[in-house]
Amino acid sequence: MGSPIERAKAHWAEKLSEGPRRIEVPEWGDESGPLEIFVHPANLKQRNKIFQKAKGDDLEALADTIILRAKDSNGMSIFHPSDRGALVSDVDPDVLARVAGEIMEDLNISDDDVEEMAKN
Repeated sequence: MGSPIERAKAHWAEKLSEGPRRIEVPEWGDESGPLEIFVHPANLKQRNKIFQKAKGDDLEALADTIILRAKDSNGMSIFHPSDRGALVSDVDPDVLARVAGEIMEDLNISDDDVEEMAKN
């Protein structure tokens, strides 16, 4: 059966092989349909980046979540760090909070936490 670490790594590999979750964002779509965001499971290092940003209850944590985790169907980032200013200032905060909340579902951050960050 292998060592415990081998079994733990095999479990993670199996989870990754299930593929990403798909999130549709009609508000950010175009004539071909809603924007599709693909979210892969986040490892501990990736989760730590999000949690560190979220600790300050700063709205930018929601934008950073989208920047760090939103991928296209090929696994490429949809948004980039240079988009942070526009996401924070020029995007509907309700949609941003909803999308960030959906992205964070696998991080065990509750909807209440997302709403609290969005208020600040």
